[in-house]
Amino acid sequence: MASPVLIFGAGQVAETAAEYFERDGQGPVAAFMVDPEHRTIETLRDRPVLTVSDAADRFPPGSVRVFVAMGYHRHAGAAWERVRAFSDQGYELASYCAPTARVADSARIGLHHFILDYNVIQPGAVLGDHVFLMPQNNIGHHARIGDANFLAGQVCISGACETGSGCFFGVNAATADNLKIGETCRIGPGAAVMTDTPAETTLIARPARSLRGEARP
Repeated sequence: MASPVLIFGAGQVAETAAEYFERDGQGPVAAFMVDPEHRTIETLRDRPVLTVSDAADRFPPGSVRVFVAMGYHRHAGAAWERVRAFSDQGYELASYCAPTARVADSARIGLHHFILDYNVIQPGAVLGDHVFLMPQNNIGHHARIGDANFLAGQVCISGACETGSGCFFGVNAATADNLKIGETCRIGPGAAVMTDTPAETTLIARPARSLRGEARP
């Protein structure tokens, strides 16, 4: 059996991560931990919610693996900083990959990843550290996904694309092949990226519009 997991966070993402880790036998959850000002509950999923300092006393490095589970809006910022801080303190970082994910033998995946059901990672693809893939994404052959990327679900990164660190892709976003997407880009739900994209760019798709009161086509 995998060693216990200590989860930083006590919100929806932490609760979700805990269920996946325990469902698939990838580590029992020992406890959750948060900063003192965010400790508003004492237990979650029948596990204690501790302050970071109390967790460090109870679970020193070597006794558990640590997984940082924070909301997507903090994934490339505060969460990524926490991942590196726990690693610097000597903790082993936990990762999760669903049994239903299809990962090519030649693909390479970094530390502290979270890969949910039915993701496809094609041959030659490289994923950095702290990459979260919600269900049913496709990572094309020889694509390179930077550190701290978050793909919200049913995203298609086409072959030989390269994304910088800290990028976010909303549900159903897609890229053409052989593109370079700069650091900390935000690609909205349903957006189709057809050209290279400079760093810190936000792209959105045309939103649906209501036909109420209008002649229908």
